[in-house]
Amino acid sequence: MRCLTLAVVLMCALSLPGVAAATELNTANQAELEMIKGVGPQLSEQWLAARQQRPFASWAQFIERTPGVGPARAKRLSDAGLRVNGLAYSATPATSTSVANSGATSANAAAPAAPAAPSPAEAARR
Repeated sequence: MRCLTLAVVLMCALSLPGVAAATELNTANQAELEMIKGVGPQLSEQWLAARQQRPFASWAQFIERTPGVGPARAKRLSDAGLRVNGLAYSATPATSTSVANSGATSANAAAPAAPAAPSPAEAARR
């Protein structure tokens, strides 16, 4: 009886709207990709062709290599169950390395941090 109850609860939970089964972009076939809300034959074929050249290493690479997919669409696709290397999309802010690699001149880059003040023990030794 417990097994039957558990099975019914699981089936109900999986059929709820908004509960999306995860679909891995790097292993899914065309039919599996098209089960994701907002993905049709044209998009799935485009993704499969890009994946055939080389798998997607990250969401950032997926966005970069896929015309028409930006952060907002990546979020919607992720919410619908798409995963890249098992990960849901997560927008991350730019890091200082992206500024350093962007070609910005040193005048535009952040200045190095000032040296820390000496501790009271170090100050007493001076």
